Amino acid sequence: MKLTFDQKIKISPIINKNRPVLVNNKLYTQYDNTIVITDSKDCSILDRISFENISCFTVNNGILYVANTNIVLYSLQDKKILDTLTFGKLLINKIEVNDDIYISCIDGSLKKIIKGCAVKLTTFDNSISEMILRGNKILAYDGSTIKLLSGSKTEIEVNKENVKGMDLDSEMYFVTEDGDVYCNNELVMETKKQLDGMFIADDKIVLCGNGMLYIYSKEFELIKLVSLINPSNKSNEIRYIEIKGEKYIDITKYEDSEEQNTVDSSDSDTNSNEFQQQNTESNESN
Repeated sequence: MKLTFDQKIKISPIINKNRPVLVNNKLYTQYDNTIVITDSKDCSILDRISFENISCFTVNNGILYVANTNIVLYSLQDKKILDTLTFGKLLINKIEVNDDIYISCIDGSLKKIIKGCAVKLTTFDNSISEMILRGNKILAYDGSTIKLLSGSKTEIEVNKENVKGMDLDSEMYFVTEDGDVYCNNELVMETKKQLDGMFIADDKIVLCGNGMLYIYSKEFELIKLVSLINPSNKSNEIRYIEIKGEKYIDITKYEDSEEQNTVDSSDSDTNSNEFQQQNTESNESN
């Protein structure tokens, strides 16, 4: 199946690396201009949907949202285009959807779609590289500045480079490449580890780095250490996606393989000596 946008534009390879989306045990992953749908349990390919010039995508309530300068709404059940939204010539590089549609453009603007119009909420100096939507709160980062918005009001703004991961529940959390963990704008832990990302799940803070998951309580006590891959394999990256309570850990580079891996940390075995050593390191760093 080939679906075509009205406008054809060149997409930067950097923009073309969008993280997968997991919904109801189905994983939606972008490979070039194709969305590949796989079963997250057995990794079998369920479907492929090709577009022209995908800059970003997301999935919500059975609808695939695919964007470049326009947004195409595609019904996954009926396998047809429901609508096409047009907002001008600016490239859309991020899209998130709950009851409303939020987009960011390459000029650094963050917008909410209201009655078919794109209303600007805020502007960043650079294009947004990461955006998280939780209810009416938006957490966004452009490579140098993090903003937490409630509606159109900026609640927290932090100037910080080398942020490798962030997440949001009742507080805003983010981690830097050299292992510092922040809650809102306050440094709360120095792990002294190279980190690739983080997420919050079940009232726990999970840090990702060097093929490991470091699971901490909200009091920043190390609870568990989970090994995902050989830590010496530096070619792997860890990214985390959480959609409606489902958890998926992507430990393969998108361009390397269409095969994905799922990990349930509750079923993973941890070497007790390694865990004890890691716990000691954590306490010393604090």
